[in-house]
Amino acid sequence: MFDVDLLKGHGVPIKSKPGGTFLVAISFIVPVAIASVLLGNYLRNRIILYTQNQMIQDYNSKISHMEARLKNHELAQKHKETLIACCEEVGDVVHLYTQWTPVLLTLIEYMPDKLKLDQLTIKKNDIKINVPSRKNPDVSIPIVVPRRTMEIHFHGNIQDDLQDLVNEFRYNMRFATMAKAKILDILPGSTIVDEKNNTIHYTFDCIFEMKE
Repeated sequence: MFDVDLLKGHGVPIKSKPGGTFLVAISFIVPVAIASVLLGNYLRNRIILYTQNQMIQDYNSKISHMEARLKNHELAQKHKETLIACCEEVGDVVHLYTQWTPVLLTLIEYMPDKLKLDQLTIKKNDIKINVPSRKNPDVSIPIVVPRRTMEIHFHGNIQDDLQDLVNEFRYNMRFATMAKAKILDILPGSTIVDEKNNTIHYTFDCIFEMKE
């Protein structure tokens, strides 16, 4: 076969070869593929970063909220411990005090009408005694407990037969049932005759049980 080249070698297209076409395609596809992968990784990382930032913000918000609750809990716990300590202190000393209302009501109830109350005096003497330790019952420790005495001053008309009334009053007070107070003994005190005012004055010493 003869080729006639009227253009004398100019303008004749070069015949394409399969190998060259493949190389051209590869040289175009590979960068595009790499760019696509990089773009995909970039977008995926952006999404992951955004999601992680949102989670971090949520956790920070929860941490701040929990910190406030934790502080409130710590304050409440300290307040609770203070209250428990106060209750323990009150429990240690409340039994050392006497509730006088039942005593006064008993006094009013049993005092005869012919006897008139003049004065009440409360006396307290601290006494040391040994009691078992709370932490170690086998060990005794000294404590101070109060011994209370109520001094009753009253009088009556000298013309009335008062001795039986006075004895009855003493007996009733001695064995009366009173809440949280117990009279161990009633000792008669002075008896003073006031002939000028036609009265007799008596004194009783009511000795109460010691409270440990």
